[in-house]
Amino acid sequence: MSNSSSLAGKTICVTRAESQSGSFIGSLAALGARVLAIPAIEIVAPDDETPIESSILSLDTYSWIIFTSINAVERFYYYLATCGVAEIPHEIKCACVGSSTAAALAEHGVAPALIPLDFKAEGLIEEFDKIAAEEGAEHVGQKVLMPRALKAREILPDHLRELGYHVDVVPVYQTVPATLSAEEIDQLTAANESLDAVTFTSPSTARNFFIALEKANIRPEELFAHAYAVSIGAVTTKALLDLGLSKKRVVESAESTTKSLLEALTRLFAVGP
Repeated sequence: MSNSSSLAGKTICVTRAESQSGSFIGSLAALGARVLAIPAIEIVAPDDETPIESSILSLDTYSWIIFTSINAVERFYYYLATCGVAEIPHEIKCACVGSSTAAALAEHGVAPALIPLDFKAEGLIEEFDKIAAEEGAEHVGQKVLMPRALKAREILPDHLRELGYHVDVVPVYQTVPATLSAEEIDQLTAANESLDAVTFTSPSTARNFFIALEKANIRPEELFAHAYAVSIGAVTTKALLDLGLSKKRVVESAESTTKSLLEALTRLFAVGP
């Protein structure tokens, strides 16, 4: 990592859900940053839990389970427990979108059979293309379970279906805008002109942070005239650009991990954008 004191005196706003941001906030504080925690999203159960419960009760019919986020892993194991299932059957192969998701799965004693080099859906698509090419027609009709957010990109399940897999996409959580307290809105208002960077770990954190700005009567173009938006990856970057931010004010981490996000911050303030 770059200069260990590069965040000293910097004010960094963290928009990730409160339940997931503790370690990241601790790392920022250890590097000298003043951290403003403004969680833009909350992780809640999907409105209809029947699909995931039905899938778990027929878990032995699946050949693959694909996890595209840490949230998906944690919520899937929550439903395993509520359905009285002790573990994922050993014959089922698991794929993870990246190293952080794989680490979350490893905490449950499962080693993923597949992690792409490119930590996003497109990376998984490339890997499954290779598998399909190697297996010929052997994979056709195999069942794939994708426990994920209620709203997410369809590029991966659509492509797998084109390859011949039977894909069940089941929501295990949804993200909703966090309800900011009056104190949090006051903190955001007070820190407006002193913010150096705002971190974003998903498109939903970006969209809902802009909603929070509106509630605090802060114009995004004013805040990001002096603060940088630091994005965890290309999909989140696109969301920020779609919201009207200039490319010059967006910094993207090399990998879709919070470790890489922290490295992007330290590089930004060690050597400048």
